[in-house]
Amino acid sequence: MAKYSASIAAGTRLGLPGLAGAILGCISAPAMGATLQKAFVPTIIGAGGTTELRFTVTNPAGSMARGDLGIMDTLPTGLRVANPPSVSGTCVNAAAATIANGGGTTISIFNLQVSDGESSCTVTVRVTNAPGQ
Repeated sequence: MAKYSASIAAGTRLGLPGLAGAILGCISAPAMGATLQKAFVPTIIGAGGTTELRFTVTNPAGSMARGDLGIMDTLPTGLRVANPPSVSGTCVNAAAATIANGGGTTISIFNLQVSDGESSCTVTVRVTNAPGQ
């Protein structure tokens, strides 16, 4: 059994690309206070098991709705996107905005839509152990 943890601390403020692990940025301007939390649920999986990688984006009170947020993530060593990846979430366009190819090690999300202030939404992708892990 292996335990995997998020590569970025919960509640970390993110703006333009440059952070290791998950990156939350935007196309036209820095994300005005938007935050990203990344978590594996469950955090421990056995050989051949699966876990859900959950990205939660929060838009603080007083913020406008966003439709231009993006996340680029490379999975930790030993994990792969499951086949099928079962992409879903509560963001308006979670599945449509997400590229996660079964067997791959990266997850890309483009033009994610997040409602205005004091709201959060999620994008989820199923991941699994790499063969032999």
